[in-house]
Amino acid sequence: MIIIGALLAAACVISRQFGALIIAVPLLFFGIRRNKAYKAGQDNAQQITHEPAAPAPDYTIPGASRSAPDPAPTSPPAVISSDVAPVQTVRAPAAPVRAYASYSIIKPKSKKALADISKQDYIVFDVETTGLSPNADAIIEIAMIRHFQNGNEQRYHSLFNPRRGLSPKITRITGITDDDLLDAPFIEDRLDEILLFIDGGALVAHNANFDMKFLCAALDAAKVPAEFTAYDTLDMARRAFPDLPNHKLETLIPALSLAEHDQQHRATDDAECTKKLFEICLAELLSQKEAELAARRAARQ
Repeated sequence: MIIIGALLAAACVISRQFGALIIAVPLLFFGIRRNKAYKAGQDNAQQITHEPAAPAPDYTIPGASRSAPDPAPTSPPAVISSDVAPVQTVRAPAAPVRAYASYSIIKPKSKKALADISKQDYIVFDVETTGLSPNADAIIEIAMIRHFQNGNEQRYHSLFNPRRGLSPKITRITGITDDDLLDAPFIEDRLDEILLFIDGGALVAHNANFDMKFLCAALDAAKVPAEFTAYDTLDMARRAFPDLPNHKLETLIPALSLAEHDQQHRATDDAECTKKLFEICLAELLSQKEAELAARRAARQ
C-alpha cells in the first residue's frame, strides 16, 4: 500500500497532474499507518510469547518444610461378594484406665484360716451391670450386707445411672428398666459411702472376680485408690459340695435351700443368698477339715 501510494504521488508530480495528489497522498499515509500497526502487533505478540511466567505465590508458613504434601490416601475399591457374612456390630474396647484399686482373693484351707473368718467383719455383696466387660460396661446396682463380729448386720443398696440405655437382655434378666435408673445417682457420687461401708472388712461374693473387677473399674475411673481382700463362694462351694452338677448361684439356691421364695436376679436377693451360701460353705469346710484331722489322728494311733 505504501509503494502504490508513493508511485502514484511521484507520477503526479512528474506529469504535473497535481489534482491526482488528492488521491495519492491519502493512500500513502494510510499505507504508512497500517504498516506501523502491523509491526506493533508483531512486537506485542513476540513480547507475550517470550515473557517468562510469573512465579506461583508462596503460601509456605515460615520455618515449615517446602516439600510437596503427601497425596491423600485413597481407599481400596469395595469388593462385593455374596459369600461374605453379614457385618456384625462390635463394641470397641474402652481405652485402658490406670489402676488405682486392687484386690486379692483369699482361699482359706486350714482349720485355723476357716475359723478365723468368723472373727472378723465381712461384707457380702453383689452387683448388677450393663454387660460382662468391666472396661466397657458399668454397674447399675449394688447390694451389700455387713456382718459384724458380734453378729449384728447392716445393709446397703443403691441403683446407679450408667449414662447409657440397657439392652433388652439385661432388662429381661434383672427386671431393671431405663426408667428405674433415670433419676439414680452416678456411681462416682456414691463411692465414698461405699468405701465407708466396706472399711475394715473383707468382701465376699459369688464368682468374686466378676464383682471385684467391676468395683475396681469404677474406682479406677474416678481415680480413687483402694485395696481389698475377698472370699469367693464359688471356690468354696466347689470344695464343700464337689458332687453338684455345677456351682452357679442359680443351681446352688434350690440345691441348698438358700431362698425361701422365687427371686429375681437382683443384687439384693443375690447378696442375701450369697451370705447364706458363705455361712453354709464355711460350716461344711470346717466340718470336712475336722473329719480329716480326726482321721489322721486315728491313723496315727
